[in-house]
Amino acid sequence: MNDKPSQPEEKKRAPSAIGQEIKDALEAREASQKAPTRPRQQGRAAERGQSTAIESQVEATISGAEILASSAQEFRDSLQTIRGALELLLTGKVPDARQAKQFLGIAYRETETLSSRVSDLQVASLIEVGRLRLKPTLLRMDQLLTAGVEQIAPAAADKSVTVEAKSLVDLPEIHGDEALLRIAIANTLQAAIKSASSKGSVTVSAAEREAWIVMRFSVNDEAELLNDAPASDVGGDMSLLANRGLAIYVAEKILQAHSGRFWVEGTSDKIASLNLALPLVSKPHGRGKILVVDDNPQAAILVEYALQEEGYEAIKALNGLEGLEIAKSEKVDLVILDVLLPGIDGFEVCHRLRSDPEMATIPVIMVSAKARDEDRATAMRIGADAYFAKPLGISELMEAIQNLLEGGKHHQWREAHGNAGQQ
Repeated sequence: MNDKPSQPEEKKRAPSAIGQEIKDALEAREASQKAPTRPRQQGRAAERGQSTAIESQVEATISGAEILASSAQEFRDSLQTIRGALELLLTGKVPDARQAKQFLGIAYRETETLSSRVSDLQVASLIEVGRLRLKPTLLRMDQLLTAGVEQIAPAAADKSVTVEAKSLVDLPEIHGDEALLRIAIANTLQAAIKSASSKGSVTVSAAEREAWIVMRFSVNDEAELLNDAPASDVGGDMSLLANRGLAIYVAEKILQAHSGRFWVEGTSDKIASLNLALPLVSKPHGRGKILVVDDNPQAAILVEYALQEEGYEAIKALNGLEGLEIAKSEKVDLVILDVLLPGIDGFEVCHRLRSDPEMATIPVIMVSAKARDEDRATAMRIGADAYFAKPLGISELMEAIQNLLEGGKHHQWREAHGNAGQQ
């Protein structure tokens, strides 16, 4: 008699939401092919569109799954290294002080790697919901690259890989988001180190090529220094990097957000280099037209310069009536309004802007030496989006402008930050 208990019937796993959507779409497509009343040409067009959508969804799902799987592996690898080092130290198996210090250094650098991946997840989440916003400033890419090499060198040494920088002089300045570009450089360096062989090397070079700054991360000296490369090298292939992972995905997206490019050179079994290219532009354009109404010419000139450096078009007015005329004729995107003006003051200007249907939705930032609570309350009551007391930092003003203009969400920003602007 067989007393072995019978195995329970395996419970079938429910399909994922995306899988169910694809299944439904395929069934709908099959049903549409059988429908006799659909016009033939229209039916084929719909089928082609539906098929393309299904293929794109499957491709996106696979790509996302691969990135998540790779990221999970990275987290596990770092945590395993940290756990191993700490376990040896805590159990007293490393009596040598120098050896113990080395293990602590390895664990510390792995925590930095984990911190980088968490930053990548934060950036990726902004990318996925379309909320990645750049805060561009003038940057020296040679300084960013040199800092990146210095920061990554200890972690590279743990993996017996040397990292050095060459030809990083006399690079022109660019406009870019420093924090995001630091992430892109760090992620690219980490990928290059992973691609290098034991006791191998990564060499970082950069040069101006026509309208680009091109940066090359050469692996094991497989690629020549960038100074010898033609300008037509801007472009490239990502298929050579079999395991892209979250870090490279984020680096790609950051470069794309800067109108730049990311690509890999090499053969099917050997990576020669990872490459980044950023466009050379004097400053970003088309960010908006801003009216500065201030009877202090010196103050207006400073604000005008700062706006132009950030890519905005600036127009000045020295009194309230002139400001109203310009606001209407020039169709400005935002008004920076001083309160103490000759003739009609800033409060009256703001009131008239809000009373005119053509100008009622223009964001208004009021700036004044008046710091009393009642003045701030008056400004917000008549429709100002932000109220700042002098002296006001240029960076604080630029942040307010950017938040008010992005996506036309100045009313939501006012509700969330209006009070902060009154400090």
